[in-house]
Amino acid sequence: MGQLLGRQKSKGICTICLEKMPMRDISALRCGHLFHFRCIKYWLTEQETCPECRKSSKLDDIVTTLYFHDDISDKKNEIADKHFGSIFDGCKKLDTYNDLSRKLNDAYLELQNEKALHEQTKTFLNEVQCEKLEMIRIIQTMIENDK
Repeated sequence: MGQLLGRQKSKGICTICLEKMPMRDISALRCGHLFHFRCIKYWLTEQETCPECRKSSKLDDIVTTLYFHDDISDKKNEIADKHFGSIFDGCKKLDTYNDLSRKLNDAYLELQNEKALHEQTKTFLNEVQCEKLEMIRIIQTMIENDK
């Protein structure tokens, strides 16, 4: 059974227990084959060969600290940075839009106030004009009466 399991191709799966290997739980032998630490430790206590290639291996040959260059994480970070940049640009545009909208609203309110003031002034001038015409009529009447 061990020979059968050892000949399976590893695709993120420990060929000893046939379970997935999370990045934090991967160990390797000097030949480069990867396994769960607990699986390869147990294997090497029973047999002194790599379950994959059958090269001679001992417990001291287990490499427990592995560093992977994770292209997927790099790509995810690159995409996230790009999207963050787009979101940040979108937020800046939204802030600019909101600022312009506030200014436009303020200008509209000021224009409404000016319009109301203009109407009041127009009404006042009409009243003054009417009073002026009334005074002119009174003065003309007085002049005609004095003649």
